[in-house]
Amino acid sequence: MARNDRSLDRGLPASDAAERSILGGILSNNKTVHEVATMLRPDYFTCDAHRRIYTVVRDMADRGQPMDPITVSDELERRQWLKTVGGLAYILDLMDGVCERPSLAHYCEIVREKAMLRGLIHIAENAISGAYEQSINADQVISQTEDALLRLRGIEERTVAVPIWDAMNETILEIKSIRERDGDLVGLPTGVRGVDEITTGIREDEYWVIGALPSRGKTVLGVQITATNASRGVPVLFFSHEMTRRQLCRRILPWEAKIPAYKIRSPKELSPDEYAKLERVAAEVAKWPMWIVDPDELTAQDLCAISRLYIRQHGVKLIVVDYLQLLQAPGHDLKDRVSYASNVLRAIPKREHVPVVALSQMARPKDGNENSRPSMIQLRETGYIEAHAHVILLLFRPKQDSNWTGEDEIIIAKQREGMVGVESVVLHRDYVRFMERTKNGIQNEHSLR
Repeated sequence: MARNDRSLDRGLPASDAAERSILGGILSNNKTVHEVATMLRPDYFTCDAHRRIYTVVRDMADRGQPMDPITVSDELERRQWLKTVGGLAYILDLMDGVCERPSLAHYCEIVREKAMLRGLIHIAENAISGAYEQSINADQVISQTEDALLRLRGIEERTVAVPIWDAMNETILEIKSIRERDGDLVGLPTGVRGVDEITTGIREDEYWVIGALPSRGKTVLGVQITATNASRGVPVLFFSHEMTRRQLCRRILPWEAKIPAYKIRSPKELSPDEYAKLERVAAEVAKWPMWIVDPDELTAQDLCAISRLYIRQHGVKLIVVDYLQLLQAPGHDLKDRVSYASNVLRAIPKREHVPVVALSQMARPKDGNENSRPSMIQLRETGYIEAHAHVILLLFRPKQDSNWTGEDEIIIAKQREGMVGVESVVLHRDYVRFMERTKNGIQNEHSLR
């Protein structure tokens, strides 16, 4: 397809000199090949001859063979590549002007950067081609482009071993910072003091999952976590697949205004004073650093892209997703799709240092008794969520004669770096909020603020 695009006539980003210097450096000092191998893949080299030579020296290094112009030429000849790369003369020529070892990492960075730029160009050209040809719709072009960009970034995130002294120094600095921090809580609050005490809060590199059967309050707890943090000035991004943004606001207002939820749902029940108070509170809530995404459909990759955008543009510090099973993802069945989506969400805290709280529907008990205490096995049946999560909370709300007993529990079923346990709570009907439950009933509501 012909296009009037001057960029297509430009040479692709490349640095022949850096590539030659790296290969010459390896031939001069074989020990450097392992350092280079942690930074560069063969396809990072622009020149086909350089890709072949680098492939050969890496393979020889893996076999423990010495590498010099003669041995490398012999291996190239065995693979019938020697003439293709320019013969022994070209291998010898690589030894001229060999770089010093301290410069090697810099040259590798140059080659890596050029490879990334070429990757971006190819992705952009494919997007332009798809848009021109109109063989697929715009959403598909965007989705394919986003997937390609994420793969490009994923390839770029290299895993390099870190010596224990570096890791220990980072750990001690983190512990020192926590000790000097104001307040008792390390992470972000959940709005339930007992849960915060056991978990120390939602930490920046953690992926939390809240599991429950339908109508057991997982959305209530998700909104509670969101409102608790947004009201304190913590920027929160809430993905609401189950509720509209207006329904979400109606969940927030009862607790903040101390007005029963049924009156907000039926506004004619409000007294003039209550309505005036509701307007004042709504104006205050409107100032919170909180953003709501309430799409009809959303892929896991789209959620990841939106999250990164709001982290960079608005400094988002917490992401809440309601709920996992409604995210679109590739897979043959629901279990595969949920596992894929959960794995994508888990990557956000690891890469962006922003925690994610995902709500998840649980499989019904096999015995059909919905008053059975929930277990992580019920999560496992809907995907590999259990393996991904750092912390798992399960909601238990028993019934008697179709009525809630009020003996609700938040079960801390998993905590990778801490204790598990059970927090006695009750879902307050008027305020639509989980509150701590004591032997004498509900704890004073103001102590949870």
